[in-house]
Amino acid sequence: KTTPAPPAPAGGAGDRGGFGYDTNGSPDLSAFGYAEVVSDRERPAMLLIGSSGSLIVTLNEKIVFHYNNFAGRPYAPDSDLVRVALRRGTNRILVQSRQGIGTWAFSVQVSDPSTSLFATRPGPTDLEALRAFALEHDGDPMRGRALFFDPKGIGCAQCHSAEGQGSASIGPDLTGLALKYDKAEIIRSVLEPSNRIATGYQPVLIARTDGTVQTGLVRNETETAIDLIDTEAQITRIPKAEIVERRVGDVSLMPTGLVDTLKPEEFADLIAFLQSLRSTPATTPSRSVR
Repeated sequence: KTTPAPPAPAGGAGDRGGFGYDTNGSPDLSAFGYAEVVSDRERPAMLLIGSSGSLIVTLNEKIVFHYNNFAGRPYAPDSDLVRVALRRGTNRILVQSRQGIGTWAFSVQVSDPSTSLFATRPGPTDLEALRAFALEHDGDPMRGRALFFDPKGIGCAQCHSAEGQGSASIGPDLTGLALKYDKAEIIRSVLEPSNRIATGYQPVLIARTDGTVQTGLVRNETETAIDLIDTEAQITRIPKAEIVERRVGDVSLMPTGLVDTLKPEEFADLIAFLQSLRSTPATTPSRSVR
């Protein structure tokens, strides 16, 4: 079931791509969605949540999810996954959404007990299990290396380079990673990529006059245009005359859930390989802006 996002209130800068905050010169606006979910018994459930801006979700008058990001983010229906407990009878879901960048949108889906909806997506408990296993076990760095560079696997080398291989056009060169970070920090960076984003790799969100939103890294900037590189290493030149809003985001371009398909032993192998990266990088990618 989905709580549809009501249309953004008409009038003011808020419906022209603004962020909906007084401090930004836009109306201080919120949109609300309400739904009732009837359950024949007490049961666990999962909420699949998406929004273009700050969001608060309450279940039976208790806050179960709060996303707060001034910059906003491109809307996706599966940005966040939250485990909740439904009670027997009527469950009330209330969603409050502040306007983000670009088109105002939000949604909440509730898992159905008769299906395996969302079953393939791990929740926080599963991620903590991976963390605990990797901390307690030493993996095989050679097997981890194969996982890292496997083009049909989790795709690490599509954005990162290591040992002189792979691509560092989107993410940092990981050569020498273990010289700077211990095992626990390396695990955290894989499981929580947005917790600490490397300098020079903060994503930029740009809302354009045609209503679209693009996210990427600034590869080059002139007085008239910005070159933005996305996660597919595609570069888009955006004329500044077409830019309505521009914000630095705090959500890494490295998506969460990349290790969802790995077994605990495989995750430990990957961490072991990253721990083996102790050589000093030959060069550092330039990210100068002119």
